[in-house]
Order: sequence, then C-alpha cells, then structure tokens
Amino acid sequence: MNRTIRFAPTLAASFAMMAAPAWAAPTDVLPYAPTELGTLSSVATLEDASALAINPAALTFMRSSELFLSRSVNGLDQTNLFLTGGGVGTSWQQYRTGGRFLNNFTFGGGLDIGWGLAVGGRFSYLQFLDTQGGNSPNFGVSAMYRPNSWVSVGLTADNLTAPPVGAAVLRRNYRAGIGIRPGTDRVTLSLDGTWLEGDPTANITPLVGLQAELLPGLMLRGQADATFNYSVGLGLDVGSMATGAMSGVSRGRAGESDLVYLTTSDQDHRRHLDLHLPHMAYIRLEGELADVPVNALDLRKDYYPGVLHLTRRIAEAKADPRVTGMVLDFRGVGVGLGKLQELREAIIDFKSAGKTTIAYLTDAGLGEYYLASAADKVILHPAGALTIKGVAASVPFFRGVLDKLGVQPQFVGIGKYKSAPEQYMSKSFSGPAREEEEELLDAQFNQMVEGIAQARRLQPAEVKAVIDKGMLNPPQAKEKSLIDEIAYPDQVPGMFEKGPANTYPLPDYKPNTWAEPDILALVSINGAMTRGESGSNLMDGGTVGSYTITRALRDIRRNDKVKAVVVRVDSPGGDAVAADEIGRELDLLRLQGKPVIISMGDVAASGGYWVAANGTRVYAEPGTITGSIGVYTGQFAYGGLLEKVGITTETIKRGEHADMESGMRPLTETEITLLRDNARYTYGQFLERVATGRRMSTSRVDELAQGRVWAGSRAQDIGLIDHFGGLELAIADARKEAKLDPTTSVIEFWPKPGAIWQTLDDSTMDTQMKNTVKALNRYGKTSTWLMMPPVETRQ
Repeated sequence: MNRTIRFAPTLAASFAMMAAPAWAAPTDVLPYAPTELGTLSSVATLEDASALAINPAALTFMRSSELFLSRSVNGLDQTNLFLTGGGVGTSWQQYRTGGRFLNNFTFGGGLDIGWGLAVGGRFSYLQFLDTQGGNSPNFGVSAMYRPNSWVSVGLTADNLTAPPVGAAVLRRNYRAGIGIRPGTDRVTLSLDGTWLEGDPTANITPLVGLQAELLPGLMLRGQADATFNYSVGLGLDVGSMATGAMSGVSRGRAGESDLVYLTTSDQDHRRHLDLHLPHMAYIRLEGELADVPVNALDLRKDYYPGVLHLTRRIAEAKADPRVTGMVLDFRGVGVGLGKLQELREAIIDFKSAGKTTIAYLTDAGLGEYYLASAADKVILHPAGALTIKGVAASVPFFRGVLDKLGVQPQFVGIGKYKSAPEQYMSKSFSGPAREEEEELLDAQFNQMVEGIAQARRLQPAEVKAVIDKGMLNPPQAKEKSLIDEIAYPDQVPGMFEKGPANTYPLPDYKPNTWAEPDILALVSINGAMTRGESGSNLMDGGTVGSYTITRALRDIRRNDKVKAVVVRVDSPGGDAVAADEIGRELDLLRLQGKPVIISMGDVAASGGYWVAANGTRVYAEPGTITGSIGVYTGQFAYGGLLEKVGITTETIKRGEHADMESGMRPLTETEITLLRDNARYTYGQFLERVATGRRMSTSRVDELAQGRVWAGSRAQDIGLIDHFGGLELAIADARKEAKLDPTTSVIEFWPKPGAIWQTLDDSTMDTQMKNTVKALNRYGKTSTWLMMPPVETRQ
C-alpha cells in the first residue's frame, strides 16, 4: 500500500516549561511518570511530536509537522525539544537523574507497512554533562496498529543496547498499550502495561489514562498507575497551537511533578478555542491561477492549486464565524471564462451567508469586472479605468508566409468544423470555422453581459451600450452604476462597518490520525497532451505527458486508500495516442469501482474531451469551451524552402513510402489517402468513446462532433456534460459517490511533484531548448492530433 506523507516546516515558534516526575525511579531506568511529556502519554494514543520519545511508529500516522518545546518547573529539571514531520523526527532532552545532568539526542521515525500497521524505531545518544561515566548509544523499536478510528494498539521495546548510566545499566523496557474512543473522538481511554527485563511478570506496572474534550479546544487529561502515582491537567487548543498544564501526585505528595507545555503545528486543530475577533477577510486575486500541483520547491503542505485554493479560502471564510465580510483585491486576473465563473459562484455563495463583499479594482477588463460585479460593493482607484471593450477571438493564418518560404502544408482534417490546421492551409476562416467562432463568442459575451446586468441591476441593453464605449474613467463608471465608490487603497478600510480587513489564509485542519484517512485523488491535466513526460518548452508552455499521467493513474488504481478520483481537465487536446493512453487508465479506474468525476476548467476540448467523455459525471461552467470531437493529421513539406536557399537533396530508398515523413517532398495522393483513412479510423474511435461515455448512439455523436467547439451552456443542452459547476461541486459529488466523510478524508494531488533536482533541471534554459526542439520535431511527422482551433479569446 502506498501512502505519502508530505513534510512542511512548522512556521510558529513555541516554548513551554515542564516538570519531570518527582517520585523515585529505579536507579537503572530513565525517569518515567504519568506527566512524562504533558500529554496523554500512552504508547497507543499519541498524536503529537512527543511520539518520538514514546512510540515513534505513531509518527507514521501524523500528516503534520510539529514543534514541541518544554521545560520542567521542579523535580528533575527536565527539558524536551521535539521536531517531527514527514514520519520522522529529532529531539533533544535534558534531565537530572541521581544528581547528574544528562543530554539525550534522538533521531527516529515510523514506516507504514499497510493495513493500519506501522513500525518505528529511534536511535538515542546519551551524553553526561560531568566527568562521571561516558556517553552511550541506545536503540528502541516500536509498532502501532490502528485498524479504524476508534481503537489503537501500541508496543515498544526500549534500551535494547542496555546502555550504562554511571555504575548502573539501563534494563530493557517493554511496554504495551491500547486506546479506545467509545463512539467519539472527544473521549479517549487508555490502558498501558510496563515491564522491566529481569523483573517477575507480576511486576508489570499498569497505567490508565483519560482524555476528554470538555468544550471545543478545552481538554481534560489524567493518568494514574497502581502505586498511587497520578496526574491531572488541562490543555487548550488554539488554532495550530496547544498549551496546557499537568500536576502529578506521588504517593499522596502533591506539587512534586508540575508542568506546563506548548506545541505548535503546521495544521490547525479542527476544534479549537475560537476567540471570535470579528474582521473582514482580505483575499488578493492575481495572475493566471493555473490548476497545476505545486512542485518540489514549494514547501506548502496540502496546498490547493489555482482556482481551488481561492474557492476553498472563500468557503472557509463563509463558514468562519469570526469573518463578517470579504475584501477582494483585484490585481489582474488572467483566466478564461470558465474559471471566472467558478470564482463568481464562490463569491455569490459567500454572500448567501449574509456577509458583505467588497471588490477593489485598479484597472479591469471585461472578464475581471464580470467577476468583481458579483460583490455587494465595487470600488475603483481614482486613477484607474474600466476597459470593458467586449470579447474578441484572433487566429493567425500562416499560409501566405509559408508560400513565400516555399513550405507546403499538407493536412487532412476529419469533421467539417475541425479547423485547427486551417491556420496553415488557408489565409482566412472557412465558413464552418467562422460559424463556430461566432457562436462561441456570442455565448461568452452574452453570459458576461447578463451576469453584470443582474448583479448591477441594469438591463442587458444598458450593459452592451457601456461596453461599446470601450473605456470608462472612474466618474463615468460611477455615473453608469458600474461601480459604487472611487477611493485610494488607504481610504478603503474606513468604509468597513464590521471590523478591519485581515489576510485570510486557507486553514489546514489535522485529520483523524487514528485511522489512515481515505483519499480523494485530484488529478490535474493542464496543457497540451504529448507522449512522454510532462514538462514545458518555449513554444507550448506547460505540457501534459502521457507517461507522467498514466503512471500517476496506475498508482491511484493500486492504492486501496484512494476511494474516488476527480480529474481536472484544462486542455485543448494534443496527440491522439497520448489522449487515448490517459483515457484507458481512467477507464480502468472506473472498472475498479472508483468514481471518476470530471471537472472542466476554461477549456476541455478535442483530446481534453477524449479523456473526459467517459467520466462518471462531467462538470463544466457555462463559459467552458469543450467538444471539438474531431481529428486532423499531416505535415509540412519544406523541400521548396531548401531549394530557395541553395540546398539540394537526393533520396535513396527501399520501400515505396520510406521517405513519406522526410519533409523533403510533398505527399502523394496515395499517401494523403493513407493519412485520411487513418484519421477516419481515429475519428471513429473518438465517436465510439463519446457514445459509450455519454450513452448516445454513434450517429448522434457524429451529428454533434465534426470537430465543432461548443460553449458549456450548449454542451449541457446537447448532452456532452452533465452539470454546471466548478471543482468544488465535482469534489463534493465524488465524496458523496464514494461515501467519504469530508472531516476524516483528505485530498491528495497527482501527479506528485518530482525530486528537487528534477524541478531545478526542468527550469533551466538548456532543458527548455531541448524540449522545444522535441516539440518542433512533431511537425516533421504525420501524427494524428486532437486539437481544438487555436483561438485566443481576449476580454
């Protein structure tokens, strides 16, 4: 079973004071008491960094990184510092025993071996701070079994090297424990037994423990053994930090083992003390918001990429009782209409909680203003402008320059609307190509006009009239009721009625660590599809490699903890073989019984639709570009260009068509027929795939196909998608389909980022140039392509 635990450094500092136990311990064992580390220190119930000292196997179940620092008030003057993350950890401990100070340096960790079972180990180095006795290495091993969320079992064996401590030797120490959560994770009961090697079995020391959550974030803890040693204390969870105090009683003597402690994590406690400080959530929107997973250089844990990160922040702010409203600071959002509509839906959903939304604009085009118009109040910078000119689609046609260069384009398209190769074959739009472009622009333009009109309480005709003006300065925009206020950024806070505006990060909550969480896999297919590994080049930008994606999908299929899959498709298509390889792996996932929910971004067309068609359900926005069910193939013949520059070629061949892909000569009519027949075969496969996935006849799919591009609003009418909605709705659907509890399951992203050295290598200019040369090589071959028309829509 594969299980990935990602490490992120703890961002907060922490301190604590901690008292070591005061009651007498045997001279040949290190100090131990119920107040050992300030938490419920059963070998079965650990959930923080103290696991390194008690049962390192528990680190396997922790998805967070933790920092734990403590210092005793009295007793043995004990200090503990732990740092853990990614299933491993290190610590420094210092305490006084027998009048001597001892340092204990430890490194250890846990390993998941599947089925809820983990093993762990640690290496310690004991260092004395005086001249009596030397330094000693020490080893310990452990195991933990957590088959579900209500029972946990732990085993440890310590002092395996029997290290000397002065004149004594530490005896091997064995400990077993069981923890129970009786129907709720708010109450934890534990029972441990400890035995020193050489003692009679009757000398096993029992230890019982209790942890109960009295109020959200307020914990009551207690432990007791059979010799009247016990401890009680309170703990307080505040966001990602926790603090508390414990007081131990040794044989009726109180106050000899008192402590306070504090720990911090990179994840928040799901239930914690809420200070209820009212404020507005400040969220900045900037850039392309690409839906790609983080790379190996990004240390953020469980970072939700692109639009999902923003929609999650907005949803959390809606649910947060401290948040009274939201300020959206627009700094140039360069995304397509599909993503704009996802974000707009999140803003509207936030407003449904009765919370105020404010949008601040400096300059805005039509798309950015369309998004901002969903807010209750729109504020524009005094020196800014609304450049809401409309939408336009531009396609460059290269036939004229190719003719001058002596390069002959020879492409065959299947489907009368499959206009992708027209930019090389023609000098202007064909009739069908112009028809589909006009319809697509009408759909996108009308959706934005209607959205703005509804939000600003205007008539669509009024909005269109304003757009036709092209640009409005702030007073003109206010006069036309497109904005509410004109203000500098420093003046905006004075307009708030419900508290200051504070940056609102996305909370990251600790999952239940008593059972390995079920996983919802989020797979990103972002960019043009190619064979090989994903990467980037100077011509195409980011590319989706079929090897990278299929390898990730196989890992998901083999991972029993992955219960559902959401595939985020934002791709215009690409190589037909690459798309088919990805589609095959998605089919195998569904056949295994795992729901595969498709979420389309700005565009999921041609090859992007090939991989989406057989999803359990398909989500898209009304403005998403999809369809383009068609194929084309061909190549360039550049022999004429060589002749123009004085290069002559001779070809010697065996086989009638051996030089067919050389590019040195034009294709013959026979060879063009071969290409057309192959393209028709691939087109037939495309039709069958869509017919199977969308439960249509192939003849009906053929009517809708022909390479035609559709807006999402029409795609639902004709059955190419199932529902309108963004990635959040797709995730909710997948969870519902797989019966996943959102509080105990986690979202993990595939493909996983590569090693740091791979990330660094991929970013070098040398690698970029090599990848660009590989991309250019495809124009000398007659591959079959699933690409939508190369349209750049400007808003």
